[in-house]
Amino acid sequence: MERLITIKGIGNVSRTPDWIRINLGMEVERREYSGCLDAAAEQVSQLRKALLPHGFTDRDIRSTQFHVDTAYDRVRDANGDYKQVFRGYECHQRLYILFSRESDLLGPVLESLADCPARPTFELRYEVKDRAEFLQALLESAVADGQRKAEILARAAGVSLGDLVSMDYSWGEIRVYEEQAFMNEKAMCASVADLDLTPDDITAEESVTLVWIMKS
Repeated sequence: MERLITIKGIGNVSRTPDWIRINLGMEVERREYSGCLDAAAEQVSQLRKALLPHGFTDRDIRSTQFHVDTAYDRVRDANGDYKQVFRGYECHQRLYILFSRESDLLGPVLESLADCPARPTFELRYEVKDRAEFLQALLESAVADGQRKAEILARAAGVSLGDLVSMDYSWGEIRVYEEQAFMNEKAMCASVADLDLTPDDITAEESVTLVWIMKS
């Protein structure tokens, strides 16, 4: 019967973020469906006007969500019972823009968003642009850690490592961004220069389970 050794390797990687993503949210409500859609389109137009002077094109302003819901008020009737009364339609939009952290665009872009008539909410994220390299380095770190632990244990037990017979990895989602703040125009009363927007390094940890044959 083969003797096996099972080790969990834990990898850690840290990178300085080099990319900025601003997630944008806009909402509008109107009594009529067509009026709601028209108002939502006007919001996007206003957003574009705010961002285009900074070099963004229409293709740079990307949409991730657009949906329209009915809106109701919960009111009490003459008998004291509650009922829903139709109020109109609500449109919810989510968009984002990406740009290099070295571009010096952050301050001007935040000021333009704060002044935009569409009144978008915005969430600032610092990201690692080369996500593939980040994930590769993380997995390599985990495997190297497992190899190192296995060699130490084998040496302490007076045996050596044979073939690596299996590797198990969960393939879970790994976070490669750092959320900085969730803001709207009211958060921009102070000048952008007064805001502390220096991001921490982005760090991640992942594990890999490795199994070797032990040889005498």
